[in-house]
Amino acid sequence: MKILSINAAGFRGVRGELSLTFPSGFAVITGSNGSGKSTVCDAIEYAICGTLSKFNPAKESGEGIAEYVWWRGKDRPQNRFVRLEIQKNDGTRVLFERNPQGLKGISEEELLELLCEKLSRPADSLNYLCRTSLLRGEQISELSLDLPETERFSFVKACLGARDHSELEAAANVLSKTFKARVERLESEYEKGRFRITDITSRISSVKSQALKAEEVGEAESYVRQSSNRPAGEMSEVIRLAKSNAVGLKTTLDALLNYARQLSTVEKRLAEATTPDFTARKDAMEASLLAAKAKRDQRQADAQALEEKIKSSSLNSVDIAEWAGLHQHGSALGLQDGSCPLCGLELSQDTFEERLQSIKARVELQNKASADLIRERTKASDDLRRLVSECDSIERQYKDLSSLTEVLKSERSTLLQKLKALGLPDIQSETINPSNITEYADRVKAQLSTLEKHLSVLDGSKALERVAELEKELTQCQKDSEALAKVVSRAKSAEERFKEAAATVKRVAGELVDERLAELSPLLTELYTRLKPHVDWPTVSYITRGDVRRFLSLRIGEDLNPRFMFSNGQRRAAGLAFLLAVHLSRSWCHLNALILDDPVQHIDDFRALHLVEVLSAIRQTGRQIICTIEDPELAKLLCRRLRSLEYEEGVLITLDYQPEQGVRVTESKQIFPLPKSAILAA
Repeated sequence: MKILSINAAGFRGVRGELSLTFPSGFAVITGSNGSGKSTVCDAIEYAICGTLSKFNPAKESGEGIAEYVWWRGKDRPQNRFVRLEIQKNDGTRVLFERNPQGLKGISEEELLELLCEKLSRPADSLNYLCRTSLLRGEQISELSLDLPETERFSFVKACLGARDHSELEAAANVLSKTFKARVERLESEYEKGRFRITDITSRISSVKSQALKAEEVGEAESYVRQSSNRPAGEMSEVIRLAKSNAVGLKTTLDALLNYARQLSTVEKRLAEATTPDFTARKDAMEASLLAAKAKRDQRQADAQALEEKIKSSSLNSVDIAEWAGLHQHGSALGLQDGSCPLCGLELSQDTFEERLQSIKARVELQNKASADLIRERTKASDDLRRLVSECDSIERQYKDLSSLTEVLKSERSTLLQKLKALGLPDIQSETINPSNITEYADRVKAQLSTLEKHLSVLDGSKALERVAELEKELTQCQKDSEALAKVVSRAKSAEERFKEAAATVKRVAGELVDERLAELSPLLTELYTRLKPHVDWPTVSYITRGDVRRFLSLRIGEDLNPRFMFSNGQRRAAGLAFLLAVHLSRSWCHLNALILDDPVQHIDDFRALHLVEVLSAIRQTGRQIICTIEDPELAKLLCRRLRSLEYEEGVLITLDYQPEQGVRVTESKQIFPLPKSAILAA
């Protein structure tokens, strides 16, 4: 399967439509920097993959290659597409295109089936196809010597088409984890079962201890019936009533003790209220109240007197206002031709000023007196409020002390009524002997203790039946636990088997990869020898290591790493050998074409000539070669070396970039095969 043509419009550096036809033999594309050589390779990759790997995942200012796939220059192009035509080995042609809306002419699944062998292709096959079929100068080292060892192993493994057993390994791991989770769940259930067995055993022991008192059942039943006043009837009902009575007795006992404490406190406070100290305290409080009321009344009289003075002062405020007005007008007008502007008298300036000052002093004196009266009234009001508050407080305290005895007697009477309601005998209307409460509480407590004792005996009478039930339950739990232990054992065995299966799959997969790598080794050595990256180390080898994570290392000489030994150009040459070996070793790729984008970047003429010879040898295998080269002379040399004796032609295409118009073809020269014979027979 080979590439017949590529058409692009509005793509990258192509504004109008660019159409290139490739013969089945080879195509060499030349042109200066920026003429569009890489755009042709970009178009082929984009048509196949729908993206450009050389920019991924590069980002700058929040932008990526997706914003720059299509023409960004002046004048919007009429069309935007990339169209690729491929010819199958049977001569059938397949044409498909990609545009901003997506893939046209073929589905993604059909394109994958067209280009890749289904049984042996790797995951993300189209990406690997482009990375190994389209070799770009700037990516050669990146995909070979500069690639980390683990990624290099994964890259080679996928490109060689070694059967990926990762799904089988993953399935085994999933089953192993599933059985592990099942084992954990079963072990948790087993532990719960063992805990239940321990609990039942403990309960059996406790119930048997209660069963030892069963001989006292008759006495207990008689007492409970008597206390419940039920000489006949179902025993269950009698026990229910007895338990209810026990709750009532406990409530009565708690209430008795609580009321007794409250009554003791009330009696103590009543005793204190009859002492001389209490009487003296009440008398002192009464005297304080009378003194406070006297102060309050006096201050109230003072406040009223101040109010009268303020009213009298306010009557003079009108005169003061008039005098203030005279002062203001006199000061503003001044003497008018030696006469007072207010009364018309002839006055000297000094006399006029003295009279103005006299008026001002009179106004200020009257204002000061009014302000002093207002301040005194404010202070008197504050004092009066304070004295009223003090009187109210002392009066409340005096009333509380005066009524304390009656309040305490009322509380005592209430408590006595409550005690009487609880059944306490010999309660008088005003007094009670505290020892009576204590004796009654002891009787209730003894009655409660006896009732609870007999109820416990009756509960123990059913213990033997309960023991039999618990022993039956224990036997069943032990059987369930033993069965669960066997299930746990089988689940653990299955878990171990699946772990071993996953390890076996991984080991076999590694062995298969090692076998494919062994097939790659001679080709890598041959290409390396032909490209001659370094004169001191003419051969290269590889080593693999690791079980869980596999590593692939390239080595030269005495176990040296060429990545750190070679110059930039030498690393490019060694990288070309590596990638060409991978390209030629693929068995899953149907596309029989090798595309190189300026492969001689940073490579000297000596190694460039070796590369030309290598490409010539690859061309002899029938593989289509599409190569872009900046140097026109090297391009012509490559065309001469790629010519074959077969019927497959070649082409030399020259590109140029026209400002604001984009890439265009300036020349396309047909390269015919070499003739089979130079001299004809006579």
